[in-house]
Amino acid sequence: SDFDASRQSNFTPYIAGMVKMGDRAAFEVGVQILMDELRIDRVFAVAMVRGRVSEVLEIASYRRQSTLSVLSAVAGRLSGMPGQRLLILLSDGFSMRNFNGVPDTGDVQSVISKAVRAGVVIYSIDVKGLEVAPEFDASRRGVSGNPAIIGRVSSYLSESARDSQDGMNALAQDTGGKAFFNTNDINGAVRRAVDLTRTYYALAYYPPDDRGTKEFRRITVRVKAHPEYSVRAQKGYFASDLRKAELKEQAQSPQQRLMNAIAKPLPVGDIGVTASADYMEVATDNNQVSLQAFIDGNRLSYREENGRQNLELELAVVVYDRTGKPVHSLKETIRGSLTAVRVEAARRTGYHYSKRMSLKPGLYNIRIGVREVATDQFGTAAAWLEVPNLTARKLTLSSILLTKESNESKTTPNPDGLETRAMLGIASYGTGKPILYYLMIYNGREDSDLKMQWEIAGSSKVIHQTEWQPVTSRIVGRDKRGIEIGGQLNLPLAPGIYELRIS
Repeated sequence: SDFDASRQSNFTPYIAGMVKMGDRAAFEVGVQILMDELRIDRVFAVAMVRGRVSEVLEIASYRRQSTLSVLSAVAGRLSGMPGQRLLILLSDGFSMRNFNGVPDTGDVQSVISKAVRAGVVIYSIDVKGLEVAPEFDASRRGVSGNPAIIGRVSSYLSESARDSQDGMNALAQDTGGKAFFNTNDINGAVRRAVDLTRTYYALAYYPPDDRGTKEFRRITVRVKAHPEYSVRAQKGYFASDLRKAELKEQAQSPQQRLMNAIAKPLPVGDIGVTASADYMEVATDNNQVSLQAFIDGNRLSYREENGRQNLELELAVVVYDRTGKPVHSLKETIRGSLTAVRVEAARRTGYHYSKRMSLKPGLYNIRIGVREVATDQFGTAAAWLEVPNLTARKLTLSSILLTKESNESKTTPNPDGLETRAMLGIASYGTGKPILYYLMIYNGREDSDLKMQWEIAGSSKVIHQTEWQPVTSRIVGRDKRGIEIGGQLNLPLAPGIYELRIS
């Protein structure tokens, strides 16, 4: 389409849904909108309406499901926290219309049910701020035509605005929260949400054993003898939700449960896992990406046998491209047999797992999951990485690799390849000790006027920065891929977490 995507289309999911349901007036409104936005005549617009309806409804359904899946995951995670659980949703709304054009509250009610059972109160804030009537909205293209068609467009756009707010309003009202619309004071709305939740009453009752029922169970709370009081409380739940989840998980194999844990929007933390990914291409290796995973050894269980402590882990990695499509995966079983001394060291320092892999240029979300076979406990983590396209002939840097001096960087591998490593997930260095850095420069010539600068940042502030220096003073080698750069840092930094940036 040649429609300017930077401006909001008037062809809303509500209009698309009404067309899908056979509303003739909505069809005529859709035709007029396409004629104005795409600058085409009526014949082409009539032919395009059905296709645009399907496209708009598919995108709206995906957006709603994505939003609600994250909310559901967050509500599930909050269930294990003490005290009042407050969740603030900042959104410009989502349509309740499904792919058939019919209002579908099932997904929203499922999230409400999960939030209610987890004791989570949702406050929704519409980030669109103050709104004007659709016909005066400068972010939308104007609609031409006779007064009758313009009036219909205005009416349908007003209904579209309500359609985008219905889900946010239901999430708030039915979990005991409040929805804030038509305000530019987002900070004030957040403060109001916090203030409204400072004091609350916790009520409980025993419901009948109706886990097999599918209907939404309504809850009504009133203050006796005070009908004028307004009570904000959870409005209901699906009694069968929890049982469904239990039965579904029980029917899956351990490997399926591990892959499901990896696919969840939020990390699973039964086992502490962190991950990082680095990009570096060298002539002697066809792989471009190094995945590093750190596993908390203090949360693992060990089985004693013949005086040694045995450990068995299942590890899986899934790589998703920018569209969410899985493009690479691997699975490994890791077994170890450790002495008591090694187990104590592992409890303090954790384990380090590394893997090289080949990925085409692009942006990737790399997810790793670990399952302990003995306890069926899971841990997951994710890392983002962009693999540049070197054929574009643009000056490009690899990731920065940091190491200690050779006599400090040695670790003792166990018989099966896992290493213990200090500071789970973050490289640790002694105060005043030298740090070695290494990186590659691609598509740059040694004889050109290449310069480099490095800086140290802590707490989002640059605390040390060098002058621009010739790259030739830091070259340690070269291969067919690029120029190898190396150096040493020896800064009197106070204990803390820092970031090295090289330009």
